[in-house]
Amino acid sequence: MSSEIYGQCIKCQHWYKGSVNTHLRHQQYCYPYFKRQAVLTIQQVFRSWYQKRIDSAKTIQHAVIKWLYRPGGTLMKQVKDRYYCEAMTQRVNAHNV
Repeated sequence: MSSEIYGQCIKCQHWYKGSVNTHLRHQQYCYPYFKRQAVLTIQQVFRSWYQKRIDSAKTIQHAVIKWLYRPGGTLMKQVKDRYYCEAMTQRVNAHNV
């Protein structure tokens, strides 16, 4: 009985003739499969890195916004001053008309 087999790779659909060991080796090291697998791995790593980057930016953004708009902070004092200046200007203009 011969140990030679004819088979088709389920990953790349390549036909080959060889022993059981050849079949197993081809299944293990199928180039198109590994190429596709490498692309998927790179995409997964990139997406993971990008998501962490976005999450980090959002965390920093939330902290900075809370700090900027804190009661009694510099930004809120400037906004209050502008509001009262604008209100005074409108009041003066209303009396002059």
